[in-house]
This record gives sequence, structure tokens and C-alpha cells, in this order.
Amino acid sequence: MIMKLQDVSIQSDTDRLILLLRHLGMKQYELAEELGYARAYVEAVINGRSPFTDSFKKRIEEYLESRQIRSEENYEELLNLSLRSINSNT
Repeated sequence: MIMKLQDVSIQSDTDRLILLLRHLGMKQYELAEELGYARAYVEAVINGRSPFTDSFKKRIEEYLESRQIRSEENYEELLNLSLRSINSNT
């Protein structure tokens, strides 16, 4: 019996994908474009009309990894710009 919010667990990859879209602030079609899939396929997976394949899951994971790398690179670039700005002012 579920008594607390923390007792709720996510059981399916589809539910994880829906939460991921919300977390990223993305629409289904945007994710489809980023992954290189047809928007109809992504919609069908989310609605349970197409299977959530291992290759689709792998592509999502690759996309998330690339986002992480880009975020780290952007952070480093901003940090370096800030340091250069500080150094040029001293």
C-alpha cells in the first residue's frame, strides 16, 4: 500500500520518458528531432502503440550523455571567460 509520495516507484521506461520530457521541458516532437526519429514513432512509443526498443533507449541515453558533455563544456567556457575578465581587470 502506498502511504507516502516516496513510496511511488516508476515501473516502465515509458513513464520514465514522460518524466524526462517534463524535466527537460521538451515536447515529443522536439525529442524526436533531437534523436533523429519520426515524431509519430515517439508519440506511438509514449502512447503504447509501439514497443520501447533497446535501440530507442540507447539513443535516448546517448542524447542525455551529449547534453551533459555540452553542459560541462559550456560551464568551463563561462568559467574561463570569467577568469579572463577578472584577470584583465587586475
